[in-house]
Amino acid sequence: MEGIGKEICFTLDNFQQPRLLSPKETIARMILNLFLLRPGNIPSLPHIGIDIQSYLYRLEDDFDPEEIKEKIYTQCAEIVSFISLGDVKVFVAPLNGQDVLIVAIPIVGFEEDDSTLLLGFKQNEKNELSVAYEFQKAIQNI
Repeated sequence: MEGIGKEICFTLDNFQQPRLLSPKETIARMILNLFLLRPGNIPSLPHIGIDIQSYLYRLEDDFDPEEIKEKIYTQCAEIVSFISLGDVKVFVAPLNGQDVLIVAIPIVGFEEDDSTLLLGFKQNEKNELSVAYEFQKAIQNI
């Protein structure tokens, strides 16, 4: 994908050299950072940040997936404008008796085939944010 390269990570590889992230991993981390940031965290871009943790408190009450989708589209377009997003899906799924917020972001035109970035957010027993993500081949129907 043009415009994205390998990013250096703060860990070492098996040869004790700085680990390089793949372009896919770089994109995933850039998008994940948007979810974890709160508006105002970056002084030069005070409106940037989805603050996903605030949505986890509202899952049972006034959860609005459209609000999250709108933030994803506008903020990804501003920060990671070199990727094209498909139809983003935001939904809640039960896992072991706890609600998990799932976000599926299709990345269009990525490498040879389209991929979907799946992000899962929940709070653990200590009310700390727990995050998991992975890429899958394009998901047709969620």
